[in-house]
Amino acid sequence: MHVIWGWMQVDEVASVDTVVRRDLTGAWAWAAGHPHLAHYPNRNNTLYVAARELSIPGSEALSLPGAGTFDQFNPRLQLTAEGQSPSRWSVPRWLLPDNRRPLSYHGRNDR
Repeated sequence: MHVIWGWMQVDEVASVDTVVRRDLTGAWAWAAGHPHLAHYPNRNNTLYVAARELSIPGSEALSLPGAGTFDQFNPRLQLTAEGQSPSRWSVPRWLLPDNRRPLSYHGRNDR
């Protein structure tokens, strides 16, 4: 079953091979043990760094970290359609923006 298990607001995006590996003794020293550095060079290998604090316009009172996990399962977070195989999703409309590719590795709306 596919479920939304957490959140992450991206603060920084960095190519592992052209940015991170070149500065492992400087600003990226914290990433030296990151699993993405164990891979062979690949131009698509990317680190997404979370914001320190979640920032949503109009929700200043949230006071949440930029990334985290939900404490428990909630059916509203389930992506797999009820009674279907994991490849069949039922997603909220906000995950299917108009004129953009859906949240998936493929563009088949029937899945």
